[in-house]
Amino acid sequence: MRKKIISSITISSFIVFFVLFLFISENIKKDYNKFEHRRSEERYKMIKNEFKSLSDNLKTLTSDWGEWDDTYEFVKNKNKKYIKSNLSPESIATLGVNYLYITDSEGENVYSVGYDQQKEGGVIPPEKLLIDLLQFDDLAGMYVSNENKIMIFSSAPITDSEGLKDSIGKIIMAYEFKLSDLNKKLGTQVEFLDIKPTEENTFEVNISKDKVNNKFYIPSFSNKDLVLKDSLDADILVLGKDSIKKYIWVLVINLIILILIISIGIEKLILVRLRKIEITVEEIIEKKDLSRRLEVTGNDEISLLKKNINIFLETIENMNNKLIGKASYDVMTGIFNRHTGIEKLNFMIQESKFKNEPLTGCFVDIDGLKFVNDNFSHNDGDDLIKSIASILKSFSREEDLLFRLGGDEFFMAFLGPDHSDTEKIFSRISLYLEEYNKNSQKPYDLKISYGIIDYVYNQSIEEFIDSADTEMYKHKSEKKCLRS
Repeated sequence: MRKKIISSITISSFIVFFVLFLFISENIKKDYNKFEHRRSEERYKMIKNEFKSLSDNLKTLTSDWGEWDDTYEFVKNKNKKYIKSNLSPESIATLGVNYLYITDSEGENVYSVGYDQQKEGGVIPPEKLLIDLLQFDDLAGMYVSNENKIMIFSSAPITDSEGLKDSIGKIIMAYEFKLSDLNKKLGTQVEFLDIKPTEENTFEVNISKDKVNNKFYIPSFSNKDLVLKDSLDADILVLGKDSIKKYIWVLVINLIILILIISIGIEKLILVRLRKIEITVEEIIEKKDLSRRLEVTGNDEISLLKKNINIFLETIENMNNKLIGKASYDVMTGIFNRHTGIEKLNFMIQESKFKNEPLTGCFVDIDGLKFVNDNFSHNDGDDLIKSIASILKSFSREEDLLFRLGGDEFFMAFLGPDHSDTEKIFSRISLYLEEYNKNSQKPYDLKISYGIIDYVYNQSIEEFIDSADTEMYKHKSEKKCLRS
């Protein structure tokens, strides 16, 4: 009888612990894989957003030239002074473009100029490229030629600065995309893989033993996808595997303790107390409440078993909390990452509607990050990003939202303060940066461009952020005009 009881207790205990282990380990594996997929998705959004940023910057530049009265007069009168002053190869080199075309209203080439960045000299712009780009009326983006050359281009109508006259032609700017520039700015190691006809793909994730291999499909106006690849250490997945190994050891120790308890043999006392443990463990599994603990009284073997089960549950809870923190915060700056920021921004929008309070957003872009990366080091570039993040955080309240969109871009949201209040906040930030730069020993200045926008009822999050992004580019353009 005693042997049957001991055998029954041993088997049932093994089953309970085995089921508990399988349930937790399988769910942890799924969660860790899910977070790896989410990290790849954030990486894809950051890269795609950078392509949008490149085309938006070129669009701003092209629009400025298209609305310039001197450009309008040049198309009308073919003024050679305009060519000498503005259309030399060296002039467009300072704009960072390879080719500039000016056409009349019939699409005929009025003037074109090119510059080879590698040879540092002028070249004749290809006529075929102009023909191809003319089909994209007043657009900006990426174009892949038949020779698989990747170009960032922008087309804008030529009119007067007041916008009162009809367009008499187009101005088109284009430059050859360099993957090395993208990697420098974003701090990535993305590689070129292929160019394929456009499909429905956005990105692919392949998780191996300790690596996460990504493919990113970037669409273009030429119905071709630029396919990029990169490989990252699967540190979240490795963390999960290590935690599961710890759980196995904890289970083994607990099972050994259980066998010792059974061998002592106080059947009735053991059966009653073990049944309570079994019920509690089953409730924890059913409710998935890892914060719950067993009540420990006494100093005997069963109390020791309860303590070890509590240690086991606490270990799982701590590892999950670490995982949540790793998935919610930007590793470099310590502020919220894009995914978490978007989630919290959605809650702020709902709260704004419920409380009928104003919600303002601000898109912040670091000025001169590429200059710092190119002229000093990527460590200095990382320090610049972290310094700006720290300053923005110091000027935000606990109820305000600050997160990193990716690269050198941040977003802030304020519930309660209106547009005027937010302007005052950023005026204080600007004054602080000026004072900081005066006293700084760094060989470069900390500068930002920003765009503030009010949330409009029923506006989507993407529209809200894009509107602030547009305002930021206006601010950046205004500063360039002031400098010139």
